Amino acid sequence: MNISLDYDDTYTKDPELWDQFISMAQSNGHQVFCITKRYEEIAEDIKSTMKIKTLFATQSKLDEANANGIVIDIWIDDKPQSIYPYRLLQPKTRRINTYVKKHYR
Repeated sequence: MNISLDYDDTYTKDPELWDQFISMAQSNGHQVFCITKRYEEIAEDIKSTMKIKTLFATQSKLDEANANGIVIDIWIDDKPQSIYPYRLLQPKTRRINTYVKKHYR
């Protein structure tokens, strides 16, 4: 299984937890990738922290994974809208916004 783990506001919320998760996932034969929306030029902290393959998505995270020949089975991300290309997200975004407005405001 391929797992994508976001960095900012996901991994950074509890690095110790996620390091244990990564280790357990790898020991069970899974691959864990860090896919972030940060530009690589401003990601020294990510490069020095993450011990797994990191992809720097300039468009959607899904497009970046596909461009690298990686099929992600599970996405762990605080902003799931960053995973999908904007063109695919449009109808979902409207439904999500409507639901949030109705139930949480």
